[in-house]
Amino acid sequence: MEMQPYGSQQESEGWLGKTERWAIIGTLVVVGMTSYHLITAEREILPASLGGLTLSEKFSGRAAQHMVNHLHGRAVAAPENSIGFYRGETGDATLYVSLYSTHQDARKTGENLAERIRKGNPIFSDYQELQVAHQPVVECRGLDQRHYFFAFESRLYWLAVDENLAQQTVEHLIAQLHRGGRSS
Repeated sequence: MEMQPYGSQQESEGWLGKTERWAIIGTLVVVGMTSYHLITAEREILPASLGGLTLSEKFSGRAAQHMVNHLHGRAVAAPENSIGFYRGETGDATLYVSLYSTHQDARKTGENLAERIRKGNPIFSDYQELQVAHQPVVECRGLDQRHYFFAFESRLYWLAVDENLAQQTVEHLIAQLHRGGRSS
């Protein structure tokens, strides 16, 4: 048996040759890129457009959490939130999305909000429970806009939209969610 010096071609390749190693590296790169795309696509929960309005500004993480808490005057925000500001020639909308651990947590938070508004609220009036494309939705009016909120999967959505765009915007949002898409 012929001895090979340490670090020789045969010893450095071990049981894998160059071709096999490059194939494994290539596979790992493809899997990593695909995983990154799936994770970031799932985290991008704000649609690019809503009922003719275009996403003009967005906040997430601590900034969004701070904005939600400031809006309520106390710490009420879920650990993970996103806020999108939508603009168009005919009006504006704001979409607040809070992520919870489970659908039950999101639904329960939505039920608590509904109960407080239903009992009477100095800011919101005209409380109604609706079905929009088979999605249970609460609608109310306040601050010169219509407001819609509902739980979908493990998220709680709150849409504040100018009156003239209200119906088309909430329908577009719910259609996107039910299609599994986040934009269009």
